[in-house]
Amino acid sequence: MFRSAPSSLTSTRSLLVALVALLALHFSACGSDHDHSHANATRVELQTRGAVPTLLAVWTDEDGWQDPAGQPLTELPNPIVVDGSDELLPLTAGGPNASLSAIYYDEQGEVIPMSTLERDNDTQERTCSEYWGRYQPDDNATSVIAWPAIPHPDSTQRRPSAQFAELSSGDLVAIFHCDHLHIYPKAEGAVPVRFLLWHVDHADGSTDPLTIRVHAAMSEDSQEHGDSHGHDSHGHDSHGHSH
Repeated sequence: MFRSAPSSLTSTRSLLVALVALLALHFSACGSDHDHSHANATRVELQTRGAVPTLLAVWTDEDGWQDPAGQPLTELPNPIVVDGSDELLPLTAGGPNASLSAIYYDEQGEVIPMSTLERDNDTQERTCSEYWGRYQPDDNATSVIAWPAIPHPDSTQRRPSAQFAELSSGDLVAIFHCDHLHIYPKAEGAVPVRFLLWHVDHADGSTDPLTIRVHAAMSEDSQEHGDSHGHDSHGHDSHGHSH
């Protein structure tokens, strides 16, 4: 049988509990730049960008990755848009990058809004809305795609975010654009990638992995479709920053 604590000890404990609670509240308020609400994405769609977007893949909590017809999917379909054609090309080493819209849906089936609030004219660094899209390879040391994500070395933000990656040439390119993503192919191979719902400075959740495959470099004749070194398929210039 448990005995009741002496009244004096009970009072002391009550004061300590109250003090700890006040301190916790103080540090919580002072150590955060945003509220602690979280969104739960139950559906993610990957689409090409352009005048007529093409749905490539759909992820849901229940079924994982599927193609638009509802069939299981383990690998990202060809994502490269060819101007003036319905044809989609695969990622090839040193070739054009994939520009994708990642659309996240909440538990009510509503699109989670994402946008660029501000962009630095010199570095092209973006200030994003509360939520934005990112991805994360399972192999953080992969050389298949431009990775790792790093902050811009000339960032003027108080807390710069990792929005850039280096090409083999040393050029720095933006891979996260708040409401869309870029995947730059560097070397032949494959790497599983998870798509993240980013909330200010952390991930609120991620998809299952989807394999990104990069094929061998195109021949010189095929490269006439475009060159990602200095310019991508949607008019985003690389920043030419070498280390």
